[in-house]
Amino acid sequence: MTDIASEPRTEADHDSATVAAAADFPVPRPLLTMTGIEFVVLFFTGTGLAFQYKLTARLWPWDDLTLFNSRFLGAIYLTSLVAVACLLATRRWSPARVVAPMIGVFTLCVIVVSTAYPSRFAFSDRPLPVIGWFVLYVALPVCAFWYTWRLRGRARAAGVATPVAWRYWLRLFAVLMTGQAVGLLAAPEQVTEFWPWTVDAFHGQLYAATFLAGGVGAWLVSVRATRAELLTVGLTQASFGLFAIGGAALVDLDTGVVEWSDPGTTAWLAMMLFCAASGFAVIARSLQTAGDSERELKQGH
Repeated sequence: MTDIASEPRTEADHDSATVAAAADFPVPRPLLTMTGIEFVVLFFTGTGLAFQYKLTARLWPWDDLTLFNSRFLGAIYLTSLVAVACLLATRRWSPARVVAPMIGVFTLCVIVVSTAYPSRFAFSDRPLPVIGWFVLYVALPVCAFWYTWRLRGRARAAGVATPVAWRYWLRLFAVLMTGQAVGLLAAPEQVTEFWPWTVDAFHGQLYAATFLAGGVGAWLVSVRATRAELLTVGLTQASFGLFAIGGAALVDLDTGVVEWSDPGTTAWLAMMLFCAASGFAVIARSLQTAGDSERELKQGH
């Protein structure tokens, strides 16, 4: 009788084990702890901004938080919550190798913008929220970038090759998101002139963090990606588009001020629907990744 277990390992088997080990590597405990803290903050902050504007505005680190800005920030925080939840659900370097850089870029952008507008923060009236804001947004990028750099070798090992058409699409999405972020940082009031509400320079530059993080996530999965990484990026894109539109709808329910037929509002809706549609397409692509992995290993065999 042939002992199947004693058959020699092939090169393809070794490659498969290497990819699996890289993807299955557990997230380091300090990064997991920081991500857990971020999850709690994102949950309460995101739901508060989206659904409890009056209460949240009284506790927010700055005074002039309008209803529109509150709902859009809520959409941003809830989108971040989705990405962080994907990391915590797996506790593996896949999808953390994508989520960690996204966290790092997002929080670094926020802290840079925050330090450029110290007068906007209510240091005297709300010292604890302000201190918490700056402490959190200094600690998070340091932790995220440290582990992204430290585990960069494992990041290259995991995943299967992204098909050429998807590679071009994901890179195009990354370029568009990054371009929007650069525009928001350089000329926030002009770039958001067509949006359904008036966006000041401070909030516009804060919003750039989300677009920049989205661009980074799409670029990172454009060459190689695991199923979990593609699913995470897809969920993040879809969530941002849908949550942003939902936030505007909630504002309209409360105030009736959104002019849905306005060309600028239509353009803004198209931009958010573009994000959502891309997200659903990437989610669908993630469901095919397991089959692609098997085919890639057979070809290597």
